[in-house]
Amino acid sequence: MGKRRFVVLSSVGILLLVFACGETLREDDPLADAGSDAADESPSNETGGSETGSEDGSVSDAPTCDAALLSDPTNCGACGRTCETAACDAGACEPFNVVANWAAVASQNVPIHVVSRDGQLYIADVNQAGAGSGVLRCTEPVEMKPCNAARLFIRPDIREIVMFDASVAYAAPFNATFENFDGGVGMFPVDASGVDAMAKDETIIDARSIALFGNSTVLVATSEGVKRCSGVNGSCKTLTAVGGTTNAEHVVADANGYCYSGVQAGVRGVYCAATLAETPTLRANATTAASPSIALAGDRVVWSDQNKLAIRKRAGVEAEMELASGAVLTATDDVAADDTYVVWTHGNALLRCPLAGCGGGDPTLLAVAEQPAVFRSVAIIGKWIYFGQGLFGQKLLRIPR
Repeated sequence: MGKRRFVVLSSVGILLLVFACGETLREDDPLADAGSDAADESPSNETGGSETGSEDGSVSDAPTCDAALLSDPTNCGACGRTCETAACDAGACEPFNVVANWAAVASQNVPIHVVSRDGQLYIADVNQAGAGSGVLRCTEPVEMKPCNAARLFIRPDIREIVMFDASVAYAAPFNATFENFDGGVGMFPVDASGVDAMAKDETIIDARSIALFGNSTVLVATSEGVKRCSGVNGSCKTLTAVGGTTNAEHVVADANGYCYSGVQAGVRGVYCAATLAETPTLRANATTAASPSIALAGDRVVWSDQNKLAIRKRAGVEAEMELASGAVLTATDDVAADDTYVVWTHGNALLRCPLAGCGGGDPTLLAVAEQPAVFRSVAIIGKWIYFGQGLFGQKLLRIPR
């Protein structure tokens, strides 16, 4: 059975992806509650082409449909996968442009992080020149109706945001390229807005990543380790060290604990803990000087290290499992996951594998940006995969899961 093949190239530091379609397409199911492994327009049990192969190599049953999966926008790439744009090419949905007025409100800014609360999207954007960026807000679009965004506040070089109570909590790293760009962490109330609204950092620190532990604790990955916001009402005016960490790059959390990538006791890797009181345990060693990008998938943590995407339970003796490897991965790729899939950006490509692995085959190619544009971020929100396009033709895009 023919498969989609692709090669990642490097040109002037930009990763570009070229792909060619064979006679058939490896099918995948975009929804967590549906099976996959429908190949071409009929079912198949080829393990290498399945996105739902189990860890022992077996393949689950998949729904079938009498549809042209390569071109049918209501069954694009898999039965029941409906393209919002009504355009399906080679089994991939054409991405939908989420924000109608991006050029007007954000100019050349790149969407770097997106979260959702109460039907609103909050979008952190960055500018290569370092000015006129911060957080935008718009009503989460209904299908095929883009939103008009408005600037909530300005704070240059924000990298990640989370929603905490009635505020947007943000993390901004130290930027040596521009003057007056100290790193910082802070909160901005969602009911205060205006183009002149400037966020005031609550603490000056090299803040690289931010996450919400449970519903009441904001965690920040900093050059001094993982810290929690411990000021009055959970504010970030006071930061308290967590878990004996010494240097953290990325942090992710949920109600069941947190994981971070960075350095602890001189060892760079991925660490996890169930509570703030315990010392995080090493789940994976980093293979390069860069700290891996990470995401949570239920009781497991996923990370993208140099040339490897892997997964392991947050606790216990279970060994790590490699999901994908090769030139489609670097430590700097942005990663998102749910209970079924892991999705990541790589240069100008958006890729996906099941948590059970790619079955020995290639990852599924979900979207490709026109050269020289690249994808800078990815988030799974509801039934959508959101991702930001930068460097050329800046915009926030989404496709169905």
